[in-house]
Amino acid sequence: MSKTKAFQGVNVFMSRNLVPPEVFDALHDAVKDNGAQLHLCCDPSRNGPNDYHIIASSKHEKFDDLKSKGCKLLGPRCVLSCAKGGRSLPKQGFTCCLAMDGVKVLASGFDMEEKVKIEELVAEMGGVLHTKTSLDLNFVIVKNVLAAKYKVPYQLMHSILSSILLSSPPYMDKCSTQAKRGIVYSCAC
Repeated sequence: MSKTKAFQGVNVFMSRNLVPPEVFDALHDAVKDNGAQLHLCCDPSRNGPNDYHIIASSKHEKFDDLKSKGCKLLGPRCVLSCAKGGRSLPKQGFTCCLAMDGVKVLASGFDMEEKVKIEELVAEMGGVLHTKTSLDLNFVIVKNVLAAKYKVPYQLMHSILSSILLSSPPYMDKCSTQAKRGIVYSCAC
């Protein structure tokens, strides 16, 4: 009896133009070895529930086009981590890596534009941004340390990231950048 492979039933689209050459062969082997159907091209029309596109960065010129067409986008590090761990590919938006996999984050005191940016960064690293305080949060990011949402987790001894950590360079940007490079020790994630 053979074991089901982690990427069984999945279509993965990977173009040499969208992934760094130094990881192309490793990605190719990882995807094939884990049972996915590999397509060596970029096909934005393929945006079904089992279709994934590998792209090096959210800053790539094709990223917005693929995202606007509803394609599930994954970074090379995410795919390699899933392959190594024998786990299925994430179904949320663009996931570049799994540095915050399973981490629940609350952001408080930010305007909507800032919250959207924080949510994108958290999701890129496999985490989830919550809108309400709960006991199972891992991190609370606050713009104002006097905010009510800061006080409750503080009293419950949760990890707190204050706005001091979010300034110059922004903490979540730095965390995301380092996680994409495989450096997660300075990112409290």
